[in-house]
Amino acid sequence: MEKILNTAFALIEDEGSRQIIIGVFLTLIAVGTLLLILRLTTRLLQKAHAKLDLWRGTRIPLIRIQSYEMLSSDRFTDLLKALVKAVRIVALALILYIFVPLILSFFPWTRGLVTKYFPYIVAPISYLFQEFVAFIPNLFFIAVIVFITRYVLKFTKAFFSEIKKGNIVFPKFHVE
Repeated sequence: MEKILNTAFALIEDEGSRQIIIGVFLTLIAVGTLLLILRLTTRLLQKAHAKLDLWRGTRIPLIRIQSYEMLSSDRFTDLLKALVKAVRIVALALILYIFVPLILSFFPWTRGLVTKYFPYIVAPISYLFQEFVAFIPNLFFIAVIVFITRYVLKFTKAFFSEIKKGNIVFPKFHVE
């Protein structure tokens, strides 16, 4: 036992070994934190799914236009569950995005990997985010077109409905 303790103290006195021991300790803390976060997100996902199932048909109504059922309550609930699951996946990907370089930076021989290879991971994600932000004005433009088209169609329907009723009459224009 004394030999093991002497070897451990000798390793602790060595600067390189001290960095490795600190790196292992910090890695254990980080992995424990990651596992805690994974467990917490799993519980939150289960609670969200249970709450959505409870709200099915009550707080989550079916979506219909006149007599046409566009989206049933069950289908809408399933879509919300999928959305919650997607948010969880994005959050976990972001956590792993932070976790991997953090773990690699704890050890002297892998610190260089973080600075060398991390940009290869960051570049595509950054590009996707920048392109999404650049597309937002186009989404606004599309929303304006949809809004205008909707009201033009409502006006057109009302106009031809009045022609059919006979409230608006054009000479030599048959209602048929």
